Amino acid sequence: MFENKDGAGDNYEVEYIHDHRNMAHGREYYIHWKGWPSSDDEWIHEDDMDLPDLIAEYLSSIPTWTSMHRTRGRGVQGQNVTPVAPGATPTILRVGFRRD
Repeated sequence: MFENKDGAGDNYEVEYIHDHRNMAHGREYYIHWKGWPSSDDEWIHEDDMDLPDLIAEYLSSIPTWTSMHRTRGRGVQGQNVTPVAPGATPTILRVGFRRD
């Protein structure tokens, strides 16, 4: 729940968090206001949010870096990946199909 700084006026409720970005001054979250169109979504600095449960829920729903990064010869989901020579066009394969 967000209240106007002067204490007067409407209160606003965050329905969910879309995204986040790390800035030099800290993390910002791209939020959707409950009952408002997505054109009113905006970036809010973490220091201006008092929503620890919503932030924890959002952070637990996104993949961590260790589950996303590629290691040499292995894909994101653990499938084997053949490295492509510089300047060559990679062949795109669907996951679950095998090229012999």
